[in-house]
Amino acid sequence: MIPDGELLKHLHQAAHINSNSPKVPTWKTRETPEYSEDKYNFPFCTKVPTVTPSISWGKDLGGLRKTILKRRSTREYTGEPIALKELLAVLDFTYQPHHYINQDLDRNPDYFDLSLIETFIAVSGVDDLEEGCYYYAPVAQELRQIRFKNFRQELHFLCLGQELGRDAAVVLFHTADLKKAVVKYGDRAYRYLHADAGHLGQKLNLAAIYLNLGVSGIGGFFDDRVNEVLGIPLDEAVLYISTLGAI
Repeated sequence: MIPDGELLKHLHQAAHINSNSPKVPTWKTRETPEYSEDKYNFPFCTKVPTVTPSISWGKDLGGLRKTILKRRSTREYTGEPIALKELLAVLDFTYQPHHYINQDLDRNPDYFDLSLIETFIAVSGVDDLEEGCYYYAPVAQELRQIRFKNFRQELHFLCLGQELGRDAAVVLFHTADLKKAVVKYGDRAYRYLHADAGHLGQKLNLAAIYLNLGVSGIGGFFDDRVNEVLGIPLDEAVLYISTLGAI
């Protein structure tokens, strides 16, 4: 039993990092070896290139500044499809920061270690893109289809019955192999992974708002059902869900 008022101290002690430990984190960039290839490569799957013109934020990043002020979480989608070019633009801004250095954005944002985070996308309504689940390969810049089906009903359930999961055109999942992360960095890796997933989620949000799409993060879900719908191993733990759709 932990006495009243001692819980925070207990949590800090349980996740303590020794300053002399080889597991003390070091910041990663896109130039580190961990980013040399994508984790999953499914043989014979449908592969959709995601290379697309980058979002132009305008002079002195004026468009980005205005978007930050407009940033909101959508509470309702129409259920209508979105354009493939819109999805690709959102992915480009979120996962390809080096495409934006000519607009004076940081080539290597301050992430902890993105080599530990994977992105899966359930597509329910994107013009010119088959319904189903995809793995997003940021190094190869392509979507790799892993399941063929409309999963609206399952998405509705796994998002705790929230209509956002059912009516969104796209539901994005950030996952991580926790066992691998803890072996590499210690118990606190769980905190850092959530911070990185949140960072990615906010970039998704900004790009979507700029493109006049609806967007919302979801933190409540049935973990195991996510793995079942996506068809991924149970050791890929879900960190965060983002939804995109027409409003």
